[in-house]
Amino acid sequence: MRRFLAFLTIMTAGVGCYSEHDASVVAIHVNPSATVLSSGEKMYFDLSVSTLNNTIEDLEVTSFDPQYGAQDILSVRPGTKSYKERIIYEAPAMDADSTTVEFRFMATDDTGKTSELTYPIKVKGGEGGALPETSSIVLYSPQSGKNDAFSFRTMQPLLSTSAASEEMDLFLTRSGDDMPLDFGTKTDIVFSRANNFDYSSATWSGLQAVFKNSIRSNHVNSIALDDIILIGREERTDSTYRLETVGVLKIMALYDEPGMASDRIVFNLKTLKK
Repeated sequence: MRRFLAFLTIMTAGVGCYSEHDASVVAIHVNPSATVLSSGEKMYFDLSVSTLNNTIEDLEVTSFDPQYGAQDILSVRPGTKSYKERIIYEAPAMDADSTTVEFRFMATDDTGKTSELTYPIKVKGGEGGALPETSSIVLYSPQSGKNDAFSFRTMQPLLSTSAASEEMDLFLTRSGDDMPLDFGTKTDIVFSRANNFDYSSATWSGLQAVFKNSIRSNHVNSIALDDIILIGREERTDSTYRLETVGVLKIMALYDEPGMASDRIVFNLKTLKK
């Protein structure tokens, strides 16, 4: 299965039902938790499939939108009379103000009977209005024994010595006993210092445009007060390249106390993620 840019997670569903008017041999029922999302928001589909014959032999779920094209989401061979899944969908960043993502569900049973269902989801790009802000995020010196890292997936600070490397989207590094601090990452996060970016009026499409054309790196040296740092995820393979905007942060305070136990930075973060 190709990696889906919108980050879909498949898990067993505990709920699901069939429509009373589903009279076909192969019945597909989809129960979505939402029909309109903003980039970065999550929803789920509860998917139920059944047949009047013996078994569901093939089940495929795909999506299509003008920006990312066709994406393979799920392809399984259940081999059972009925099958249920919960599909969790995180809306990707979109260039357009509003985009329709069409999901296609297709099932085939052991006699070759096939049923197909399409379902549209509207994804808003986030242009309309300023980005929401999380204020006063505190990270401490790596020598302090306190939270010195951050996950943009969970939007929570972490302790680098106890966190798994795939969770450490941002962590603090330093050489010597004094400021300045540096940013590093253990994931596919990339940074771009952009102190001319209008942080106070940041919109999603404006942030995407600047980040796409910026010089990016997996570290930031010599962090200073009022620095503005754009954040994204970058994936490169031999055949593909993917760049996803995550957000923008601003350094609000730097505390260089005696010793290292209380040295810390404070930043605000703007992103569509909650």
